[in-house]
Amino acid sequence: MPSDSMVTLQVNPTFIRVVGADPLLNKQIGDAFSWEDKSAYWMVKRHKEKVHRSPMKWCHVCQTGTTKCLYLNNCLPIGFQERLLDLLGEWGVTSNTEDCRPPKPVRQFDWTCDFELRPYQQDIVDAVLSNQYGVIEAATGAGKSLVAAAVVAELGVPALLLTPTKVVFGQFWELFTSKTNIPVGQLGSGKYEDAPVQIAIAKSLINGDGTSKHEYLHGKQLLLIDEWHQGASKTWGTIITDCPAYYRFGFSATPFRATDLECNMLTGMCGEVIAEIGTEELQAEGFLCATDIRMIRMPCEYDRNVYDETIPEGKDEPIGWRETTYAERYRQAIVENFDRNLAISEVVNHHYERGDKVLVIVSWTDHADMMLSLLPDDTIYLSGKDTQKKTKQKTDEYKGRAGGVLLGSPVVDVGFDVPACDVVVMAGGGSYDGRQRQRLGRGLRPSPGKESVVIVDFIDHDPAGGRPMFYQHSKARMQAYRDVGQEVREYADVGAALGEELKLEA
Repeated sequence: MPSDSMVTLQVNPTFIRVVGADPLLNKQIGDAFSWEDKSAYWMVKRHKEKVHRSPMKWCHVCQTGTTKCLYLNNCLPIGFQERLLDLLGEWGVTSNTEDCRPPKPVRQFDWTCDFELRPYQQDIVDAVLSNQYGVIEAATGAGKSLVAAAVVAELGVPALLLTPTKVVFGQFWELFTSKTNIPVGQLGSGKYEDAPVQIAIAKSLINGDGTSKHEYLHGKQLLLIDEWHQGASKTWGTIITDCPAYYRFGFSATPFRATDLECNMLTGMCGEVIAEIGTEELQAEGFLCATDIRMIRMPCEYDRNVYDETIPEGKDEPIGWRETTYAERYRQAIVENFDRNLAISEVVNHHYERGDKVLVIVSWTDHADMMLSLLPDDTIYLSGKDTQKKTKQKTDEYKGRAGGVLLGSPVVDVGFDVPACDVVVMAGGGSYDGRQRQRLGRGLRPSPGKESVVIVDFIDHDPAGGRPMFYQHSKARMQAYRDVGQEVREYADVGAALGEELKLEA
């Protein structure tokens, strides 16, 4: 690239337009901001098998290959501004930045908060106020909602808070209405209330055709996104990129995804991490309690192949023998594994009889239905199908009990805050690193008299003769615990795990 090349970077609220780049420079930028799209392998494979035997020039799927470029129509997402400037400098390209954004918002409202921030929380607020956009990586239990409220009060501009679930929405709503004088309106569950600050459930801002509801996004000068890692999904990405807020910040305990593409999609929307606080640091300072993580070995059985009698449309013969799908194997190995479910119930009932407060987390509704018959009669079941009102009632009931059991679907994975929880049983399996850290955080919040939380999980051993899928998932969960500085102990069976506990008590 000639050193005398020059381009203009037009900076807009959500993107940067590169003006004056020749075809070679455009290609260089496109290559620099392209990443492997692992899902494209299967998309292209299916596409070619079922539609085109050879690539067609007019077909988008045929031509995209297995990478995705985030440099489209000479534009990059706003979060790549610093990275683009560094690259242009390395290539010897002179750039002139033209700021096309509206003027920096001035403080319009004098809001206050009725709480005191911890030192690290104040550091995060200061970092946010020193930037226009960025990501805050804060471990579960760090008090992201308090930081968000403080930022809204400090900036004093119209704001939108984006939340993933009714549970998280409810916690933000309760905090803002009880601990601040900030007027808030609800967006979601059929309610659309006008207010300078609105708290929204993400799916409520998407129309049936997948487009965003622009009328609720425009006019906002501050966008705060809780559980930022979900921004890589199409729904969240649409909302975030369509909101032209001057300030935009993402909060998450796990702001990175499994692939480079997803991580960079997130970076493009809000930039790099500008502040962070981890689980180990919070534990060392006494803001989170210690963990006692017990992994119990558990055999699991499932069919690797089945005879499928389904007759495809237009065929005369059934499908015949085929490999089972992951969902079929998961149902047999985890959901319908009687010995595993019985072990879960033994752990739960043991702690229930001691008067402990127990949280059981499953991944499938069917699994919850099966577990209910094995758990105490007064178990509270929190489902994603519950209304917002019902969710709050069940959550408040559980919080008000001295002991008892709450059985939760993935609705408790994020934002569910129960400080007095003594035991968390990870019943759902799976290998989701980010989700497992979120679930771990459900029990780390301290409370009077609570020094540690017991985490019970399983090392699932697959049947011989094939890939040990569920065993690998278990090892991935163990690594997720270790990655945040936690010690993990393994036990041969439930009796050994509970026996160790009884021995410690004696």
